[in-house]
Amino acid sequence: MSQTSNGIILMDKPRGKSTAFCGRSIGKAMGGAKTGHCGTLDPIATGLIVLLVGRTTKLAQWFSGMDKEYEGVFRLGLRTSTADTEGEIIEEKPVEVGEDRLSEIAGLLEGERFKIPPVYSAIKLDGKPLYDYARKGKKVELKERRITIYRFEITAVDLPDVHFRARVSKGTYIRSLAEEFGEMAGCGAHVVGLRRTRIGRFDVNNASSFGELIDMAKAGDINSVIIEPNKALSHLPGVKIDSETAVKIATGLKPLLPLDSIAQTELFRIENGGRLVALARKTPAGFRLEKVALRPEEIENRILE
Repeated sequence: MSQTSNGIILMDKPRGKSTAFCGRSIGKAMGGAKTGHCGTLDPIATGLIVLLVGRTTKLAQWFSGMDKEYEGVFRLGLRTSTADTEGEIIEEKPVEVGEDRLSEIAGLLEGERFKIPPVYSAIKLDGKPLYDYARKGKKVELKERRITIYRFEITAVDLPDVHFRARVSKGTYIRSLAEEFGEMAGCGAHVVGLRRTRIGRFDVNNASSFGELIDMAKAGDINSVIIEPNKALSHLPGVKIDSETAVKIATGLKPLLPLDSIAQTELFRIENGGRLVALARKTPAGFRLEKVALRPEEIENRILE
């Protein structure tokens, strides 16, 4: 029997395993639970993955736009076909750059720019990830994406390795930053270590390891680490409603709601008894339902405090 609940799980992904493998394995250990994730990590990377469980997978777009923080290591002097350790070496140059120039480059990386995603990535094109095309030697035309590097800080230099910490927007690929960093340093670079430490307000220090989650799922204890959707999205403003109104919204109706505290066009939660009923956006005429999270029969007959 499936142990499926609805919510998110914070996982600390191990090195050497793909994000998709980890998600599928945990879902299988839960008895066939549906799982998804927000933000893939390459197999060589470790760190925070936000796993979506059950019907919360349908809320993925409202989790996927959050900023991310990383710690990692660039190795100068070598360019690889994948910009990390999994690719073939395609160029080797001597490392003749000082720490002052490295600090200058770090500052130049910060800010907003347009970048083309790496061909070895999980971005889908016609239903297939880009790395499928790359492995088959097929060329595809990729569009630039707007990204923001909010902070890029060098934490240690042990040439040819440069240790860093970065906070970036959605759509930023650290391998692309490694290539840009190496080009500006005049010697090329690739990623040899990467760890994601934060996604939005979620911190890897609060995550469970992949092995721990598998053990909890098999033991039937994994619900203890599932964060319910209403709590997971608590950074959004919320409007509390009674059960009668909640049932109306769950059937797709749009009754009057107290929206004085909600800014125009702002995304907000509609909640009843601590549970997420729907996500909505304020409009001049009232509000627009973005996603209904509960079925009418799931509304509990609670009196709001």
